Amino acid sequence: MESTIPEWPDAEVWPFLSAMRADPDDFVTPLVFADWLEERGDPRADMLRASCEVALHRFHEAGPAPPEVLARLAPWEFGGPLQKAWLGELHELYFWVTHLRRGLLSVTVDGECGFLDEEYPRFFDAFRQGWVDEAVFVGLPSDVFHSPPGVQSLLRGVDRLELVYGSHYRYALDDDVLSAVAMLPNLIRLSIEGCDGFTDAGLAHLGNHPRLECVQLEGTFTAEGYAHLDTLPRLRKAAVGNYARR
Repeated sequence: MESTIPEWPDAEVWPFLSAMRADPDDFVTPLVFADWLEERGDPRADMLRASCEVALHRFHEAGPAPPEVLARLAPWEFGGPLQKAWLGELHELYFWVTHLRRGLLSVTVDGECGFLDEEYPRFFDAFRQGWVDEAVFVGLPSDVFHSPPGVQSLLRGVDRLELVYGSHYRYALDDDVLSAVAMLPNLIRLSIEGCDGFTDAGLAHLGNHPRLECVQLEGTFTAEGYAHLDTLPRLRKAAVGNYARR
């Protein structure tokens, strides 16, 4: 018999989910939320507890969680029966759930993905309720601004966005791309490999971005250009030309 996932009014779950997304290091709120769900017979209660256990084990033990904990989480991961019951069938090539952390979803979207909201109603219901914390967009950064409405709403609506452009894509990009990307306030990671068309002007566009934590770029830069990275308040890791921070 197919599992069913209860539906709750947005107003009842939003306070829990928004608090969880606001503080990635908060493990109290997810467990309180798990108790709330368990009292109402929602199987996502154990998913929250198991994903918290996995995250805490990796943090304290620097290794995988015990097999019995991972087994509890497996039905909620990609292709699992409980994930399908909750989010519906997702496209395995262009759009999938990468992992769960503290019960929140991280998704990966390929740049060629063309889905619309109505194609995946259960997933977008979960997204609008606040269950999605992070999206990784793989492909040309400019595709973010020319993607269908469903992709647009997801990439602009998540709290944490990563843009990853691999070296196997051989396109010419310039500083105008960085100007557009810098307009995404939720961007936390920008990685563009195999493109050396960036200059100091591109780094200037990124300067003072409020959320950027990781930047990886190739191009022709000077010391004056690197100085723009020093204005990023949350920068933790950078590899830009000869500039590196770890």
